Amino acid sequence: MALADPNGAQRDGPAGLPMPKENLRDVPARVLSSAGNALMPAKRDSLAKWLETLSAETDGLRTL
Repeated sequence: MALADPNGAQRDGPAGLPMPKENLRDVPARVLSSAGNALMPAKRDSLAKWLETLSAETDGLRTL
């Protein structure tokens, strides 16, 4: 996953956050391989934990 803008613009923290949130919501349903499905729970949990920690460290993402 990349948090880069496809048009080359620099993203700031708040502008980049929708992508990992969308990935957390949408990607598990799009994983087709058995190997990918085996890895998905740990990856999903890791991203959810990261978003939770980021939110806690940034006053609910307000200080990004």
